[in-house]
Amino acid sequence: NRNKKRTTSVKGKEKMDSLNWGQKMVHANSEEVESKQKIKVALIDSGVNYSTDIDVVERKNFIPGHEDISPLYEDISGHGTNIAGVIAAKDNDSGITGVNPNVELYSAKVLDANNQAPISRVIEAIDWAISKDVDIINLSFTTEINSGELLAAIQRAYESDILLVAAAGNSEDGSQRVKY
Repeated sequence: NRNKKRTTSVKGKEKMDSLNWGQKMVHANSEEVESKQKIKVALIDSGVNYSTDIDVVERKNFIPGHEDISPLYEDISGHGTNIAGVIAAKDNDSGITGVNPNVELYSAKVLDANNQAPISRVIEAIDWAISKDVDIINLSFTTEINSGELLAAIQRAYESDILLVAAAGNSEDGSQRVKY
């Protein structure tokens, strides 16, 4: 039972084990839902390192000159791998269990070693995700640039019935600047 609560006893009280933290936060563990249909998610980020805990259906590296980097070391910062785990890590008693281990994950590496990318690279990855007919595109980064081209790419995804999930901040300096 992949949605089974794992509990530990603390002075007679039960608490949720950290393995199911993500599921608990989105109430994914409140009732079991079985589905044979996979959800196709494109993760546009810093890549996803190879792991037996996270299955990646297809990878594409959009950084020029880095197309042939091994998936073992694809994600220099670990950010994309971490997000992939939150989304789709298997329920196998190793590390966390993702919110939905029944995901077909598509990894689009756009962020470089400094976790930065030109907007043109992000747009290219969004169009790639649309061509893969994904259900969800995850964008866990922000920009301070209001780009009409990026808005158009997001609109193309939306018109293709793709749910877009994006970061809402992560400002290291605590500022309240508008981010896109």
